[in-house]
Amino acid sequence: MTRSLTTLLALILTATTVVYIVHQKYDRPLNLLSLCEESIPEESTDSWTREYYAMQAASRIRGLESIRKTTKDYLNLYNAIVPEVFCRNLVRVGSVLDGGKWVCNPTAMLRKNCSIYSLGLHEEISFDHDIQEINNFSCRIYGYDMVKQSPATVQRYHAINGEVEALKIGPRTNASANMYFIGDLVSRNNDKHVEFLKIDIEGAEHNSLIPFLEICKVCQLFVEIHGAPLKHVTLLQQIARLDYALFSYEVNGGCQECCEYSFIHYSCMSQYGVTKLHLYLKFVNASTS
Repeated sequence: MTRSLTTLLALILTATTVVYIVHQKYDRPLNLLSLCEESIPEESTDSWTREYYAMQAASRIRGLESIRKTTKDYLNLYNAIVPEVFCRNLVRVGSVLDGGKWVCNPTAMLRKNCSIYSLGLHEEISFDHDIQEINNFSCRIYGYDMVKQSPATVQRYHAINGEVEALKIGPRTNASANMYFIGDLVSRNNDKHVEFLKIDIEGAEHNSLIPFLEICKVCQLFVEIHGAPLKHVTLLQQIARLDYALFSYEVNGGCQECCEYSFIHYSCMSQYGVTKLHLYLKFVNASTS
């Protein structure tokens, strides 16, 4: 037997052994979670990558399900999280420091009768300005914050084809308390569709976001989740079960319990050129203990 043939056989044996070890380690078939899903493009992600993401999904789910209410297990939370879909044109819109958001292919936005909602301004509107500049100021943008913004910020907002208002966001509208349900704000503005929703409302996302997403589709969602790890896992699972896929996340360096997550709705993936890796968040069963 020649040396080259011996080497080839050795390589084949090694590769076979590696595959066997990987399967034994995870003890689950590669396509365990390949249940009936929405039709999501796969063209720009190769099959090996998708299969490897699928193989790791069970371990990621177990890691997230190990998080308990009484623990501060940010290590498992942030290590287990990974994008579920791939965005080729991923860009940070707005400040490169605090205030910017990771957006998928913003130049693919619909520019006719489009609306953007920005909940939580904190006098920092770099995202709002830049996303409007990208779409040539053709969308309407609505900014809401529980604190009245400075005259300079209000003036800058009007200059980008926007409206700004001081109010609180809640699960239902209570006008006497100046608290509004997101869906009521959208209806008040005569909007049927929300292209982008940016939400940073200091913990109010936990009781306000899901009731809105249950009645209104958003193409891209940028949400900062606050609180203990289990609160993150619970809300991530709830969002995912409404047909949203995670395409980016970023831990807030100044706040361990705060993390920015970017989602896209299944129905908008073709428009923004997004392709599937593997969906796993909707299969997580968040602990109640």
